Formats: sequence, C-alpha cells, structure tokens
Amino acid sequence: MMSLKECLKKNLAYLRTDSSIESPERESRLIIASILDISFEKTFTHDTQIIEEKHLELIHHKTQLRKKGHSIAHIVGKKEFYGRPFQLLDSVLMPRPETEHIIDCCLEYIDAHPAEWMNSDTTSSNTILDLCTGTGCIPITIALECKKRGIPITAIATDIDKTAIENVSANNKLYDFCLTRICKGDLFHALEPDHSSKFSIITANPPYVPSREAVTASIPSESLSAIDGGQDGLQYYRRIIPLLPQYLKKPGFVAMEIGYNQAEAVTALMHDQGFKDISMCTDLVGLPRTVYASY
Repeated sequence: MMSLKECLKKNLAYLRTDSSIESPERESRLIIASILDISFEKTFTHDTQIIEEKHLELIHHKTQLRKKGHSIAHIVGKKEFYGRPFQLLDSVLMPRPETEHIIDCCLEYIDAHPAEWMNSDTTSSNTILDLCTGTGCIPITIALECKKRGIPITAIATDIDKTAIENVSANNKLYDFCLTRICKGDLFHALEPDHSSKFSIITANPPYVPSREAVTASIPSESLSAIDGGQDGLQYYRRIIPLLPQYLKKPGFVAMEIGYNQAEAVTALMHDQGFKDISMCTDLVGLPRTVYASY
C-alpha cells in the first residue's frame, strides 16, 4: 500500500520518460481517479488517501497501457464530446473535436428552418439517422440539443460492430434513452426490413483513412476497421452517398466527416446524386473536415 501522493509521484516519473505524452501529471491523476472512482479534483485534495494493493496493480497496468500508446480516453473509459462525457469502450472510435462540426452544422440547419422543426408536435416528423455511430455521440448530442430547444425527434443510430452497439447502448442509457432505436448492421441495411424510412437529417462519420495509412494511423485502443476506408479512403462514401436520395426526405440535410484531403472527391460524389449548395466546415488548421448539404 501507499498514499495517493506517493502513487502519483511514481506514475508521473514513469510517464515522463515518454516525450509523446504531453500532460503526464494530468493523465496520471485521471488514471488514479478512474481506478479509485473519485473525481479528478479529489486527487489534489485527498493525496494522503491510502491506496490498496489491488488498486495499485490496476493503476500500474493502466499506466503501462498509456506508455504503450493506448489513448487516455480508452484507458479511463470516458471522453468528452460537445461538453458532455461519453462512455468509451476498447476498440470503439474515440470522439474527436473535429466531429463536433457535424453537430454545429445540423443545429444551424434546424435553427434556420423553424417552420419545419419548431412547430412539429410529433417525433415522427423530425427524424435523424446516424451511420457508423461508434459511441453514439453524434445522434445523442443532436437529440439532447433538440430537447433543449423543445423539438421532439426520432433518432436512430446504426453500426455494424458489436462493441460499438454495446457502447452506444450504454451512452443511450446514460442520457435517458434519447435514441429511439439502435440497429446493428451494415450502413442502411441495419434498418431492414423497414426500407421505407426517410429521414430529415442523415449524419455519418465513416472510416476514411486509406488502407495503406490506416495501420500507422491507428492507435492500439481503436480497431483498424473503425478507421480503414479502403484503398483510397472513399469506400464508404461510395456506398453511402448513392443511397442518400432514397433515405432523405425533401427537404432534408446530410452532414458527414471527411478526411483532410477528400473534399473534392466527396463533393463530386454528391453532385452526381443531385446535391447542390454543398458546403464545408474546416478544422482549426483550415482543412475541410465536414461536408454538408441540403436536399
């Protein structure tokens, strides 16, 4: 046994030997807090707390995982997205800041069309579908933001991965079951046998890293399938975009995350399906990372 202060000192010295870890003290405290089931703040105010051997072993194990390149979010099982914490299971894609642009684009569209959204008194008229949902952070966030606006919606999340389905289900429970349905399956096939559904908004953050880059771009705590977008990274867009007219209402809206160099190719695919006024959101360094359009 040892005190929290002693444990922190030991872990901190271990993580500081890896220059790629930018905030070793913060991450050490996060690991300790997750194992002891205390808040991050209490690692400062309860530094004399004695840690039992079984907990020390777990802390050491998780600290080793961080040193091996696992994300701190996967290690502690939690990641913040749009100001809310989301549970995160091993192998599931970690929510990233650039994905929040999808939320911004969708909410701007909703706010710009009050007659279609604000005046609806039934959830059946406002429908949202999220493909490749992962943690479910996109549809859950949109659902919660719509609730704040007093807008009733039906929100559906789909994913082909079993662990992702478990993850989105856990987050749906965390946020009072704001999703109407969670469907396991391959993209739109997850909706079977109901092929007649049409949606007001369709969102997606599909795998988009080219296969040749995916191995080096992946981190140990995320599955390769969560990021591998085929030979040129466009495999999923070629499957999703041609089916959008079949599943989108008129008027409708689509927003998808893309790779930093895929704007031209994805825009061309959307033009082929009759989309006009296609726009982009850029990330903090000015690269296009979200494509969106009305239908």
